[in-house]
Amino acid sequence: MQPPRRPPGACCKPPSDILRRLDLISDTLYPGHIASCIYARLEASRHGHWHLHFSNAGHPPPLLVERDGDTSYLDDSHGLLLDVDRHRSEPLRP
Repeated sequence: MQPPRRPPGACCKPPSDILRRLDLISDTLYPGHIASCIYARLEASRHGHWHLHFSNAGHPPPLLVERDGDTSYLDDSHGLLLDVDRHRSEPLRP
C-alpha cells in the first residue's frame, strides 16, 4: 500500500486526524489489508526551536537522532494498525 506522500489539507491537521482519514481511505481502496504508518510534521518556532508532532498506527516507534548524536525512541504514541478496527469511535492517540 502506497499512501499519498502529503494528504490534502495535511498542513494544518493534527497527525492523528490525518491517520484517521488514511485509515478510512485504506479500507475503501485496500479492503482486507492492514498496514503500519507513522505520520509526522516538523514545525519551526519563531524562537528557532523545532516541534515534532506525530501519530503512530501500529508501527515500531521512530528513532530520534539529535544533532549531538544522542538517540531516543519516540514511544509515547501508539495506535492500531490501519484498517484493523473500522468501527473505532475514539481518535487515534496523538
